Amino acid sequence: MDEAAGRLANALGALGIEVAVDKGALDDATFRADPSASNRIWLAGEPLEAWLAAEIGESACCGSCGGAACRTVTVDGTTYEAIPPELIVRAGLLAGARLVGGPKARAATSAGSCCTRADSPGTTRCC
Repeated sequence: MDEAAGRLANALGALGIEVAVDKGALDDATFRADPSASNRIWLAGEPLEAWLAAEIGESACCGSCGGAACRTVTVDGTTYEAIPPELIVRAGLLAGARLVGGPKARAATSAGSCCTRADSPGTTRCC
């Protein structure tokens, strides 16, 4: 994550876009309730998979997850358990391109409506 954030900060900083990283660990109860949240990455209010038209799946996990199924991301036919920096950078550049376009471009990509995010109560996103 840190490598990708550094690369994005270099690329997007020249466009006046600040890259900020907010990392958080899931407590055991939260992980047990939703193991698929374990490696979810958000960029400009959207999950990485939305930016990359990726599919979400799961795979058997090693011991660190206590036998729970871990979240996977499939992009361009390749499935990842750990998201490589290159995918984070690609998604970040797409998010940056939307931000650079200004309000008109953001409105065109958001379909003009908003809803509550089921996976993050109390927040909204454009749908």
